[in-house]
Amino acid sequence: FLLSGNMNPFEVLSIAEDYRIEVCEKKHSYSIPVQTEVERIWKKEKEARGDALYNGKLLSLLSMDATCLVGEVVDYKHFLAQHSDPSLFEKIKIVPVAVTGIVSVENKYLIGKRSKRVLTHQGLMEFVPSGGVEQGIMQSGTLYPSQQLLLELFEETGMELTVVEAITPFAVIKQGIQGPVDICAHIRLNPQALQHAAFPANEHLFFEWKTKEELYHDI
Repeated sequence: FLLSGNMNPFEVLSIAEDYRIEVCEKKHSYSIPVQTEVERIWKKEKEARGDALYNGKLLSLLSMDATCLVGEVVDYKHFLAQHSDPSLFEKIKIVPVAVTGIVSVENKYLIGKRSKRVLTHQGLMEFVPSGGVEQGIMQSGTLYPSQQLLLELFEETGMELTVVEAITPFAVIKQGIQGPVDICAHIRLNPQALQHAAFPANEHLFFEWKTKEELYHDI
């Protein structure tokens, strides 16, 4: 079904608990004029952001259903060019795939405030962890959202993974035509997690544990 936002509708698809991701070899190729424009934008952004900018890999959506998402590996610089100049979407057509975890301990949920170092939605509050699929596990073949979510949880918060009791995917959310696509999962931690300090990495300014009632109030 669709949830209408202020700018783009959200398409929400319920998924199986054993949801999987199939990674394919890159299928798209780009014309010389497109490549030239990508390199121009990359050079401009690199001059502005220096070592903070790195041309890694990300996963782009090809297709999805209730049991599986199929994606291809693409260069980050192409996504950055498309983000900087939306008119390039029809030629590049990258729809980034990410994972988002809703972390809970008893009746509390982990929320983080996004820093100014991230590309989009700076300063907004979000569920933690979230992020794209890491290049290290993005090999051709099958992977599962839990693999990436465990990496994100440790990288973003420093929390010990021994506190994780279960990771249960429940939905895929796609925003508009250009995405992004988020595979959402519930991450249940044991009560000991509340005794473990969570320290923000570059993506967040701080974390908070909030009840459902507090979240409803904030919204």
